[in-house]
Amino acid sequence: MNFLDDKLSRTVAVYLGYFAAIGLITGLYAYNYGAVIFESIVYANGGIDAPVSFWFVSLMPLAWAAFAFSTGIFFQALLEVPTGVFADSLGRKFATITNLFFRILFCLALLLTWWFGKYKHAQGVIFWAVTANIFYAFHYTFFTGSFTSWLKDTLDEIDCGSRLTEILARGFVWYRGTLLLGSVLGIYLWLSDVVYVAYGLAALLCLLTAIFCHSLMEENRGYQFVSPSKLFGKARRQVWKEIIRVWLVGSRILIRSPVLWVVFAAAAAGTSLIYLVNYVWPVFTRYHFVSEVGRGFSNEWIILLLGISVAGFLGSKLFSWWNRRYEQTHGAASVKALVVINTVVSVIFSLPIFLLVCLFLASDSTLLSLPLFTALLSFYFLVEGAKQAPSWSLQHAVIPPKTQERSTILSLGSMMKQLIIVVLVFFGVGKQPHHLAVPSSSGAINDDYHADILFYFPSVVSIGRE
Repeated sequence: MNFLDDKLSRTVAVYLGYFAAIGLITGLYAYNYGAVIFESIVYANGGIDAPVSFWFVSLMPLAWAAFAFSTGIFFQALLEVPTGVFADSLGRKFATITNLFFRILFCLALLLTWWFGKYKHAQGVIFWAVTANIFYAFHYTFFTGSFTSWLKDTLDEIDCGSRLTEILARGFVWYRGTLLLGSVLGIYLWLSDVVYVAYGLAALLCLLTAIFCHSLMEENRGYQFVSPSKLFGKARRQVWKEIIRVWLVGSRILIRSPVLWVVFAAAAAGTSLIYLVNYVWPVFTRYHFVSEVGRGFSNEWIILLLGISVAGFLGSKLFSWWNRRYEQTHGAASVKALVVINTVVSVIFSLPIFLLVCLFLASDSTLLSLPLFTALLSFYFLVEGAKQAPSWSLQHAVIPPKTQERSTILSLGSMMKQLIIVVLVFFGVGKQPHHLAVPSSSGAINDDYHADILFYFPSVVSIGRE
């Protein structure tokens, strides 16, 4: 019998293949696109601290960059629930293909952002930066909940639901492995001033992944999904009634379950802090350790990138190994066991988060050194790598089995995270700037231009990550 003839094998192959591809794609842009948007606006404005006019509004370059990212955050909060409802109404396969389609648009919009910056068209940079973040919001919200809901329900269909934690853990090992490659390549291309190659490659990989999922994914059975083609056809009234029904049922399940509220609130708080660190550290490193890492791709950059990427991979590998040992002795982890695991990991996780945030806020401290920063960052990624699979598994475990509204419920939980991020964004407004030299898109430093890098990135580059 062919390997892919077995439904379990085919399901695992789709899940692992998707996560491996997403890891590589995410790495190509995750650690550079915030800086590229910011630097493109500065470079297109002649490298000077002067207002830029766009649609009869005149703002400083930093404010325009903040506006672009804040727009993306707003749309994520706005779209979380509707996209989850669409996934439960129109199908999880439909949602997966749609999220890859919007990821392609996101990568292409980033490419245009860079292009307009290179040719010094500030208005074009602003337009495409905002557009890119809106596309990101669509892509991310169509992803959250829908793909793992497909996995959970498919495993339940073949009586393998107890293997969810094991398969999730394996997926994150693959994701972290390819993320290691993608992040090193993405940072290298950014520092080599050819970041457009990273965005073009990411778009191509998204297209290939969409073809892969379309070919091998089977829609969940037992649910009455509606064909997307009927959304605007003669039967559109019945279709929209079904969409509203899914939304109401999912909301009712969440409202009536205090356990769901507690689990989702805890996950939202932790994930919000993850975004803060994940998108700050590259810029923080580039502008605070110039003498150690330089402005280009140096040996120190290689050591730092490999250190944190390997740490994340080892963290996911560590949990996968521990979970296998646990299941051999006790069987699949129960909800109670998952709660204990998540609590222990979260307590450990809070230590590097606290210390890293202190370093971000105390950038002038004499205690700040590249070895200390690298060690804390590596420990952070180690624990984060171990944290993701049990967190996702617990969220699925507390949702009643055979629930068609699973993606909707997970999206309602994810919306809590987005609201926390919105608060973090506005919390940063009004902080005093730390003035740092900002390089142009060509890599040359303009000593006359200074910007609040530390304020800007912690407060507005917390966009999201798979």
